[in-house]
Amino acid sequence: MQLKNLITDANRELYKRVTENLPIQFKKSNNNSWGSNKEEKRIIISHCETNHPEASFTHELLHIDTQMQGYRRLRSGLSLNSAVLEQLPFLCEMIDNEFQHHKMYSKFLQLGYPPHEFYNDADAQADQYVSNGIEAKGQSLTSITSIYFTLIAPGGSIPSERIATLKNEFRKYDQGAFRERFDDIDKIIHAWTVDSTYHAERHIIDVLNVLGCGDTWVSYFHNAENFPQDGFFTTRTFTIDDINKAYASK
Repeated sequence: MQLKNLITDANRELYKRVTENLPIQFKKSNNNSWGSNKEEKRIIISHCETNHPEASFTHELLHIDTQMQGYRRLRSGLSLNSAVLEQLPFLCEMIDNEFQHHKMYSKFLQLGYPPHEFYNDADAQADQYVSNGIEAKGQSLTSITSIYFTLIAPGGSIPSERIATLKNEFRKYDQGAFRERFDDIDKIIHAWTVDSTYHAERHIIDVLNVLGCGDTWVSYFHNAENFPQDGFFTTRTFTIDDINKAYASK
């Protein structure tokens, strides 16, 4: 797959904007998926076989464009809640990816690409994945919410009527135990999508508080060396001493 063959009239201006200051390194993926990462001196876009390579390439360009517009990626974090600390890598990756998708989807459509090409080919199994999740009993709020995020992700292969049906099933999950949480997630995502800025902190804090994360700090870097200035707290602030005390007996 050659980069030059993926640049067309539809995405040419986007490509020029993204690469104005940073070159793209286009390489084959080692995990059978598309991905992108903006580094200090380059942009890395990894690719794999797909039925719609141009749309997949444009999807990754839009990720980079979203970040260039001011969105800051979630990378890691710390928490006084040990259960949350264990889940933070997963939570950061999930929220980071989905927040970008909701922000960039309208641009994808404006460029002329169809909704079902917004994700890679594996999206064809999204309906089954979500259905299996609803059928699995005893899931935690975090686990079931991660599946709910898949359902409400913009675009994709699940028809709108089917999405509405599955949303009702989520609201009945565990006798409606998480109904209000799902409603809150919908409101937060809508507020983020229509936000004229790319500053996502307050919306992400709202999601983490819906998930009951408690005293947590989220970092824009892969480690906590720049604690606390290069990240944000979900509730009250805390210190490294507080963290050491919280885990001293564990």
